Amino acid sequence: MIFSTYDSMSQKRSYPKHQFGIALSTISGIGLNYQVETSPHNALAFTFFTFYQSDAPPDDLDFYASLGIQYQFNLHKTENTRYYVAPAVSFWYIEDRTFKIIRENDVITKVINKDMNRIYNFGLIGGLEHKVMDRLVLHLELGLHYQTSEVSDDTKFIDRNPSGTSFIGIGGGFGIRYAF
Repeated sequence: MIFSTYDSMSQKRSYPKHQFGIALSTISGIGLNYQVETSPHNALAFTFFTFYQSDAPPDDLDFYASLGIQYQFNLHKTENTRYYVAPAVSFWYIEDRTFKIIRENDVITKVINKDMNRIYNFGLIGGLEHKVMDRLVLHLELGLHYQTSEVSDDTKFIDRNPSGTSFIGIGGGFGIRYAF
């Protein structure tokens, strides 16, 4: 009885558990990934990334931002492996600005073309997380994916419906994290 109580108390003290790394998911986003396991039963994962490139700001630029979240419920957990199910959402913002100079007679006109897209992803994921070494964690996920976005010509990133309609199908992802 004493050992049983001690074991359950030590498990409670070992939480929260933190992991940080990179992840790529069509459902919950692309970028830096932080996960906190709040109890033996669930975890919360956040993904964030921003990218900016420009040759002649502010009229010529490529900008991308992604923010995603998962709330994971453990189905089965051992010391090195964890199976989970998670509702997930993400928001992606993509902007592409270009310009051209038009000369007519003595008049110079600068025409700026701005293409912007907002992509919303929702899904239900089944995932597998496995510790390869003491601190290195790999994860794979597969799930039902619903995506909706605005009408846009910008398809440089993972936009499964560039026509601006909705997409429903299979999505997935993978990642690598360091547990600390």
